[in-house]
Amino acid sequence: MFLNALTRRNPEFIKAAVSLHQEMKLPSNCCVLDLDAIEKNASYISNKAATLGITTFGMSKQIGRHKPALDAAVAGGIKSFVTVDIKGFRSLRSNGHKIGHAGHLVQIPAGDISYCLSQKPEFWTVFNKETLTVLNNEAQRQGLVQKIFLRIYGKGDNFYEGHAGGIPVERLESTLDYLSGLGSLRFAGLTTFPCLLYNDVSSTVEKTHNLKTLSAAAKRLHNLGLKDFEVNAPGTTSVEILPLLAEEGVTQIEPGHGLTGTTPLHAVRDLVEIPGVLYLSELAHLHQGTPYFYGGGLYIDPVFPDYKPTALSSKSSAHILDRFYEAQIPPYQAIDYYGMLHGTEGAGCQIGDSVILGFRPQAFVRTSYIASIKGISRGNPELVGISDSNGGAVQWP
Repeated sequence: MFLNALTRRNPEFIKAAVSLHQEMKLPSNCCVLDLDAIEKNASYISNKAATLGITTFGMSKQIGRHKPALDAAVAGGIKSFVTVDIKGFRSLRSNGHKIGHAGHLVQIPAGDISYCLSQKPEFWTVFNKETLTVLNNEAQRQGLVQKIFLRIYGKGDNFYEGHAGGIPVERLESTLDYLSGLGSLRFAGLTTFPCLLYNDVSSTVEKTHNLKTLSAAAKRLHNLGLKDFEVNAPGTTSVEILPLLAEEGVTQIEPGHGLTGTTPLHAVRDLVEIPGVLYLSELAHLHQGTPYFYGGGLYIDPVFPDYKPTALSSKSSAHILDRFYEAQIPPYQAIDYYGMLHGTEGAGCQIGDSVILGFRPQAFVRTSYIASIKGISRGNPELVGISDSNGGAVQWP
């Protein structure tokens, strides 16, 4: 669904990826990133956010915590990142990036708390009093004071399956009273997720009930005399939707797909962010006329109703944009060893052809390589680096 925007708005990126692949400089099963686009997108988002009094933390999971891409985001004005889980925390720190927010969406396991505290993340989200106690004891042992976000929820809020949790909003004041008695923790803000969602019927992004709960809770605390705290509102972030968040008093955002121009809204409308990610594969074999290409990183984020994905396939960067095929990706229940091309019964396909798809990646839960190219916007594409799906450098081939 994102391939259309990619071919129209960043065709030289596609050509560069195919050329590098055919030169044996890029592997198949590879999430390829346009560093020029990521830097520009980071600048667009962080600059607009700043005019609204909003701080930007970059989300890195979608692009596999790839160091050159995060460096590009830093160059674009995003100085800190959210880690989303413990593997992301360790990856970002090992690559020298500053952690602005830890413990959300996935909390920090007990055995990792000591290490994570020692790395001094700016903010740390907690879901319950029990974790507050454990965290306070370890912070006290290390002689630290850690700033805390409370994740809250209220009646009518909705979560993705497996994402639910937090402090019931009706217990917020009592939890704050408990937190205020812990000498090594300081209340610093509220968060929830998701705060915005794409509406496929209206083709718009809308505020969730969760965001309304978050905003109302923040106003309640303001009325109680609490002033100096953050309102952290992640989800579906792009320049286009920042005014919606500002209306609700949001002070922090965490763009992920916004950095690569792949939020749902980018699939149906040309926004300021430039498409900056593609999936690169290679035609492995033909079975009874059907071309099969290597998988491992195939993923369709279910933000749209079922649709038929498309792909480009050719050995030639000069002809790749003219070689459209219908793509078949294995269902979620299956392992994506291969994908398939349809529509022409393999006409013109040859083993070794490059295959290009456009979708919203979640590289941190896939086996794909991550690679980055710079200089595309200047007509001088250059491979910068290749890593695994958790930001570890890879020597390839």
